[in-house]
Amino acid sequence: MVAKLFPKVVLFGASIIQQSFSEGGWGAAIADHFQRKCDVLNRGFSGYTSAYGKLILPRILHCDNNPKGNIVAAVVLLGTNDSVIEDLDSRGTTVEQYATNMTDILTQFLNGGIPVSHIILLAPPAISEDMWGKCCKENDRVISLSDERVKCFAARCADLGKTLGVDVVDLYTLFHGQPNWESFLTDGIHLSKEGSHFVASQVIPLLETKLAHLPEIFPDWKDIDPKHPEKDLL
Repeated sequence: MVAKLFPKVVLFGASIIQQSFSEGGWGAAIADHFQRKCDVLNRGFSGYTSAYGKLILPRILHCDNNPKGNIVAAVVLLGTNDSVIEDLDSRGTTVEQYATNMTDILTQFLNGGIPVSHIILLAPPAISEDMWGKCCKENDRVISLSDERVKCFAARCADLGKTLGVDVVDLYTLFHGQPNWESFLTDGIHLSKEGSHFVASQVIPLLETKLAHLPEIFPDWKDIDPKHPEKDLL
């Protein structure tokens, strides 16, 4: 009964998803927007690639999509970690292998009963090489990312969404279209509050078109008979 009562929206991906419920985060903004209509679940795993994601998704769906169809929408963001240079970071992969993995992930959601029209694919956002290079130097890390590499993966992500009929929010292109886009990032990769606000402004209206039909759960308090609440609540 509870599972049916509270439909779910799943945010699935890596660190930009994991951090999305932080103060001022875009995931938290989504949860706030759809409060009392559905549960917004953070299924973000820092550092994960599409290869990792496709392997863990069956267990996530088994847990969160029970009974089948309880997930009413999904937002997926993976690709930045895939785009690292393989010679410098073994997580790196090819653009086509990334597309294959993402197809697997989207197919799993579809097989779980989530309509293709209720899936949103986020292309990875642009990165600031200057900011990320400084962060890596300060933390004695190898610089294994470039904005040009991310651009290739973001473009493939957008193409894949078009091919499969999945709505795409091309964060890479959208970021570069903003004059102050580097302020959207804290360390060159992860989102600042400004960046989160921008992402929320792109995702929430699109989700609203898919979830506007969801009613508020339980009656408004003004519609409950205080003398006989069981009539309205049971």
